[in-house]
Amino acid sequence: MKLKNICIKGFKSLEDVDLPLNHLTVCIGANGTGKSNLLSAFYFLHRIAEGRFSYAIAKAGGAHSLLYNGPDYTKKIEFTLTFEDYVYHAACEPSSDDSLVFIQEDIKRSQTVPGGVREVSHANNPPGYRESVLIRWNYDLLDGKKIKKFLSDASVYHFHDTSDTSGARLIGPISDNFSLKPDGSNLAAYLYLIMNQYPKHFEQIIETIRLLAPFFHTFILRPTAENQEMIRLSWQEVGSDTVFQGHQMSDGLLRFTLLVTLLMQPVELRPSIIIIDEPELGLHPVAIDILAGLMKSASAQNQVLITTQSPLLLNHFTLDEIRIIERKQGYSTIRTPDQEAIREWLEDYSPAELWQNGILGGDPSVILR
Repeated sequence: MKLKNICIKGFKSLEDVDLPLNHLTVCIGANGTGKSNLLSAFYFLHRIAEGRFSYAIAKAGGAHSLLYNGPDYTKKIEFTLTFEDYVYHAACEPSSDDSLVFIQEDIKRSQTVPGGVREVSHANNPPGYRESVLIRWNYDLLDGKKIKKFLSDASVYHFHDTSDTSGARLIGPISDNFSLKPDGSNLAAYLYLIMNQYPKHFEQIIETIRLLAPFFHTFILRPTAENQEMIRLSWQEVGSDTVFQGHQMSDGLLRFTLLVTLLMQPVELRPSIIIIDEPELGLHPVAIDILAGLMKSASAQNQVLITTQSPLLLNHFTLDEIRIIERKQGYSTIRTPDQEAIREWLEDYSPAELWQNGILGGDPSVILR
């Protein structure tokens, strides 16, 4: 399923935004413009499909912290996701205990019939429910199953924590390999799965890591001697028998390894949409060049959505793949660059140069609060 557009209303700074998506979509914006709020919206959609919507609201501090300008100004939050053949719509309003309850939820599907196309609506959710109808629909209802699968896949990957206590460096259950976790904390277990079941992909991951780190030889992935149910990240350098542990890998190399694993994992293991928050963080320019190529390759089979502030990364993409996030008078806006308006600039300047000089927009000096 391809997500063509997402409309968000009343959620944090996203008072009323439309985000059209391609196979590859790159969102850029200054600090505080709303990039994190956009990613947060996908996080809540993910929780809807999990049946943990109420939990996510409570963890975020209650409904009042999610409603644009608070409950006195905004009366409901709405999400509308438009796919090629489906439209999923959910609307929620605050309750007396500072939670959110569904007041409307439905899926509409375009169906070709003799003489044209008609819309078929499925299973409206009766008002007042705290969790989505998606978790109650019978799995025989294919439309609901497809939407639930997409939303379940809509995790936001943020490999920012590469400290000594980050999960990717620590010992963990070898069976924790259903998917790569959003923070990469099960990296060793997931690489172990790929090594044993998809050896060609495992070798491709290693070869890609060597493009950035020629000294890297391979991963040493096996159950620990103390407990066969546990595994930790270990690796070797070229020409050395020394086995290094995860805590001995540099922050940049660990983060690059996580990104390579995410983007080069077997297609059948990938989520429907790969969402990455600031993938350029702490990476060498060479790594950013490699990363851009991996994103383009991955987008041939799966949608890829990233947020970034990196001019180096931006230069690898076309203007129709770029979305500008700005904040004016307290609310966020999202737009695609007007190529005709900047046509003359494009003859002499790259997208990154246009971004850095404020021609594309997103200049923090013009943000009006």
